[in-house]
Amino acid sequence: MADFVTEDTGSTIEVTCRDKAGVIINLTGSTVKLQWLDDTGLLKSVTMTVASPTTGIATYKFLAGELQDPGMSLEVQITDGGGFILTNTDLIVVDVRKEIG
Repeated sequence: MADFVTEDTGSTIEVTCRDKAGVIINLTGSTVKLQWLDDTGLLKSVTMTVASPTTGIATYKFLAGELQDPGMSLEVQITDGGGFILTNTDLIVVDVRKEIG
């Protein structure tokens, strides 16, 4: 079963940011980016919405043309208020199916 469908503009990814020990990262004062390589190999980097800073939740609603079949590998990068950067060590892999219509 696919996680997303190409050309959808209402699909949202939600991530809960945790450290290596599994403890939720407080995102207060942080910027969170979602990054992936597009079909041509160019880096796409978008700013996520910090939906709930104290519970580490960030979201992003994909725009038209951003979802690529058959799937995507996504990276989340947090820049905290002090300018320190933390990037997830395991890529988030999602399945994307081609729109039928």
